[in-house]
Amino acid sequence: MSPQLTKDTEHKAFTIITDDALGGMADAHDHRPVALSPEDAQTWMMDTFTPEEANDFILNRALGPEFFEWYEVDKVVGNSKNESPMFANPIRKDELF
Repeated sequence: MSPQLTKDTEHKAFTIITDDALGGMADAHDHRPVALSPEDAQTWMMDTFTPEEANDFILNRALGPEFFEWYEVDKVVGNSKNESPMFANPIRKDELF
């Protein structure tokens, strides 16, 4: 049985919440991470934040695709064994490997 997690434990976890791509990434992916404003993210982390509030934030307050910059990257980015700061740089189609 795993130990019960409390505020005093050193165990940490996270979850990535996703939603429909809604443009921007829709041609490459069918989902995108849900992103919140800095203020909403602070509220999300409060101990008193309820599941009902979380649902409202996801449905009504998440940042839309217009808040992101989309650009094509090389296929090597999709392999978790590949790590390089250059993967964050936009590329032109004639530069694809």
